[in-house]
Amino acid sequence: MQLLRSLALDGNRLAKVPNFCSFNDSLFTILKILSLSDNNIGIIDKTSFICLPKLLASELKGISVVELQNNIFSSLVYVNLENIPTLKRIEDFAFNSTSIKKIVMPNCRFHFDLIERFNPATIFKFCPNVNDVNLGQNYLPNIPNILHLMLIPLDYLE
Repeated sequence: MQLLRSLALDGNRLAKVPNFCSFNDSLFTILKILSLSDNNIGIIDKTSFICLPKLLASELKGISVVELQNNIFSSLVYVNLENIPTLKRIEDFAFNSTSIKKIVMPNCRFHFDLIERFNPATIFKFCPNVNDVNLGQNYLPNIPNILHLMLIPLDYLE
């Protein structure tokens, strides 16, 4: 397991992110890609990936999370949150990461038009190196200023 670089645990009815720790060490020291798609995972927090020091990409399509908590993607370069219709809230610093470059979250039906569910000024403020964002099939704000406020920190957006 120490040499594993990619792990897919899709569709296994997992209720939470597995514990990848072993006596304050990692079971997967060089794992770079983790896919937990189509599971019943309801909570992801800042400790979920703490024992995966080399993790760069996380596939979380179709999980059952309700809230994206602060600092959960701190070391990632790519995160896929596609098809999560249960998502109701994104905390201010959920995408707090200078390493993250790609955020994919289409078909979540998330209400970016309801500012009580997220903070448009901080949602992407602390991930300045993002160059690719997919927010398709969500509810984007009707007010141009809110959308502008969301996207203005993304200097490298292509």
